Order: sequence, then C-alpha cells, then structure tokens
Amino acid sequence: RFLGRIQHNFNAHLVGSVGYRFEYNQLSNIDPATIAALGDIRSEGFLSGPSIGLVWTRTDDPLSPTRGEVVSLSAEQAGAVWPGHYSFYRLLADARKYLSLGWETVLAGRLRLGVGEAIGADRNFPIFERFYSGGQNSVRGYERRRLGPLSAADEPLGGLSLNEGSLELRRPIWQALGGAVFFDFGQVSLRSFHIPVSDLRFSAGFGLSYTTPVGP
Repeated sequence: RFLGRIQHNFNAHLVGSVGYRFEYNQLSNIDPATIAALGDIRSEGFLSGPSIGLVWTRTDDPLSPTRGEVVSLSAEQAGAVWPGHYSFYRLLADARKYLSLGWETVLAGRLRLGVGEAIGADRNFPIFERFYSGGQNSVRGYERRRLGPLSAADEPLGGLSLNEGSLELRRPIWQALGGAVFFDFGQVSLRSFHIPVSDLRFSAGFGLSYTTPVGP
C-alpha cells in the first residue's frame, strides 16, 4: 500500500487534507454464506483513488477534553483518477461534543454517519471498505463488527450506510483512576443512503480508565 497525504492548517481550529492511496488487496477464506448474501465478491485487485478531509477542533484538552467540540468530514473515491479493479465512493461524518457539568463530571456525546456506494457493479465496492459496527469505540454492548446484518453462517456482512453514537458521563474517581457510564446506539444498513434510524440497537454499561504518563 502507498498512502500519501498533504495537510494544511487553515487556522488554530481547522485542518484540511488531501491524499491518495494505491494498494493491492488479496482476500482469502471468504465464507460461502457471505458470498450468497452479498453476491459476487471481488477477492483481489488494485485499489487507487483520492481522499479529502476536514477536521474542526475546539476543545480545552486534546486527550481528555471537558468542554468543546470536534467535527470531522471525509470523502474518498476509487477508480476514477487511476482506474483499478474497485470503483466506489464513501462519505463519513463524525461529531463529538463535551460539556462540563460541574463536580468534575463531563457529558460526552458522539454521532457518526457514513454512506457509500459502488460505481457500476456491486462487486466494485470492496468488502473490507463496508461499514461495520460493534465493539470498542463503537457500540460497546456488541462484539466487534457484530452489530448489523449477519449471513446465514452468522458472519457480519457490513453495510453501505452507518449510524451510531453514544452519550457518556465521565468523572475522576481517585488520582489517575476514572469512571464512566455510557449509553450507545447504532445500526448498519445493506442499502446505500439509507441511514438506519428506525432499527437502532442500544446498549448501556460502565467502565473504568487509568491515565498513564503517555495518555489514557
């Protein structure tokens, strides 16, 4: 894989980037039930295309913010500038908000939306670029990639549309030890531009964190 990127700081809060990637992928052991559910899957080939991104950051701390917001937008496309075996595009938006509630308690919210679509045949959209949900940094009540459509063999299929988010209350407990309670939601749709809001799945729980000298 080759992945190059040029980044520009427009000001103290806004960063933009343009990039290009060129890579060769070869997949093995694709479950037959996955092929039956999604149709013909391209198992190897070259992927090349540009990407652009914008990130707006306005928080009081880059590692452990207590107030502010972060908004990121990205778009990528493959198969137009330098044709390869895959041809598709993906759009992704992520927004995070932090509010200080007093008594060292922080309310953190997150919302993530993604859509993608093949250009031409469905097999032009690589299975490894589909949207998956579930697991750490996603909907934590589900195992990794286990939220969303599954094949007849109980394997995740991913999707072309994604909707997930969370609300979390964080508070220090003692010295470097912190605690949180969270409420997560999300879903994945097999259809493009079909944000799955009517079939959301939910989970709630609690967690502990320990801040090391090099980060949380």
